[in-house]
Amino acid sequence: MPQLGMQGPMKLVPSEIDRAVPHKTPGNFALGYIKETVPRAFIPTFVGRADSDLNRTLKELDSDAEWFKWRVARNAREAWNVQCKNFHDFWETGHLDMDEHPEPPKGTGWKCPVCE
Repeated sequence: MPQLGMQGPMKLVPSEIDRAVPHKTPGNFALGYIKETVPRAFIPTFVGRADSDLNRTLKELDSDAEWFKWRVARNAREAWNVQCKNFHDFWETGHLDMDEHPEPPKGTGWKCPVCE
């Protein structure tokens, strides 16, 4: 199974987000569930990014997910690159509820580093 390289999993609730995730920083996240069989594992169903404020983005999500993982990125470009890698790694597992490749930030014209 591919690895996300993120912290967590944590419950997707504002108090947990505020406790762990810094404000006003770009980053990546994965939403998912905990596989209850042995060994327990976090199974991502969505991989996303925040170009400027990961904390706020997580709190504004409209999702039924109970769990998330997260990581800080140096900038929006790094967050985009990581989101693409995570999408390709986990889309192949069949667990993602995402049918379309993530879009780059508007106006950047960035190309997926995995597709190229």
